[in-house]
Amino acid sequence: MECRDFITLAPVASSREFFAYGKKKVRDFTPEEAEGSAPFMEFHEPDDEIWVVMQWIQFEDGHRETGNLAYLRPPSTEEDAKRAMQRMIGFHEMSREDLIELSKCFKATEEDLAYIDNRHPNYQSQPDPRDSQAFDVYQARLKVLAGLHPQTVALVRLAEAAKDPAKRTLLEREALQAYFAELAHHWSNEEVLAWQRSNPVGTQWHCSSLRR
Repeated sequence: MECRDFITLAPVASSREFFAYGKKKVRDFTPEEAEGSAPFMEFHEPDDEIWVVMQWIQFEDGHRETGNLAYLRPPSTEEDAKRAMQRMIGFHEMSREDLIELSKCFKATEEDLAYIDNRHPNYQSQPDPRDSQAFDVYQARLKVLAGLHPQTVALVRLAEAAKDPAKRTLLEREALQAYFAELAHHWSNEEVLAWQRSNPVGTQWHCSSLRR
């Protein structure tokens, strides 16, 4: 059995989530929207109005992606739409732990579990010191990593101890810079060039310590 530790850097897109509701006439639904809507759509007249509750994600680079959609059967009111939107917001505010517990209440598919991982990536950080076992394992892993990345680990420790959020962010950036400086000693020129081509300037990163 082989067990080793490493640091990985994962790109994290800068985005914002939006929720809204509104009315839409049946005649204005595109074929794609009608296909994904509730079956009752076909039983209404073209001028009938359907309440639509939706979520979308706006990314920093300008593009947007549509999230969940909900269609309310007439004669639903605006108050019904508001409540539906609040339920949608409440679901998206659920923690990773809450979603995992929820998935135990039904036969969760791989797609359901993938949603949890995408919604709440399992980035690892310093455990609560009161959890002695997890905390000791984390400190041992940092000690092992310090053998290859001493400056990086030293800055990670300083960042974890920082109380001021601005100072913590600065130290995390310095730790990221130190990581690449130290990593250069272990990468070939070809590997460095390949990484630069696949990670253009401006890419945002989340630093995470993982175990395999």
